[in-house]
Amino acid sequence: GMEAQVTFLDPVPSEQILYAARRDGDIGFAFCQTGQCLNWRFALQNKFIEYTKAGLAVITSDTAEQGSIIRDYQFGWVLEENSVQGIERVFDRIWKERNSLPELSEKAWECADKLFHWDTYEAALNDLIENGPKARGHYMECAVDEKLLESWEQEDIQLSEMSELKS
Repeated sequence: GMEAQVTFLDPVPSEQILYAARRDGDIGFAFCQTGQCLNWRFALQNKFIEYTKAGLAVITSDTAEQGSIIRDYQFGWVLEENSVQGIERVFDRIWKERNSLPELSEKAWECADKLFHWDTYEAALNDLIENGPKARGHYMECAVDEKLLESWEQEDIQLSEMSELKS
């Protein structure tokens, strides 16, 4: 069964994460708390980005950022709930879909190339550095995916309110 196919790897130093993940990994786990706290709700963990750049399929909690990216680029699974039962359901799906891991890996690399690439953020970051608070709206427009903006609007969350909370 599945037990013989799952191996948990020991932690590695941060500078070796991408290499170790590419060499030894198939799936990355990016769990985080969910709920009403904006930090949790809009979390985009570094490890999520690292797994994506390594070409791993990802299991993630259903946060606005991570869940949206997985749904849009289809390289992993979003937990319906952060619980043992939620993880078991995802593992059952993974076991049934295990032959799709190479395809999911390709989709993860495509996502990383589009979303987590320096060229995507260089102009926005330079503008933010040069223009300070005046650049904030421009930075958000450049850095936030259009589909994510739509999802924020559907949830009646205004970017201006987010800016006020960050200030």
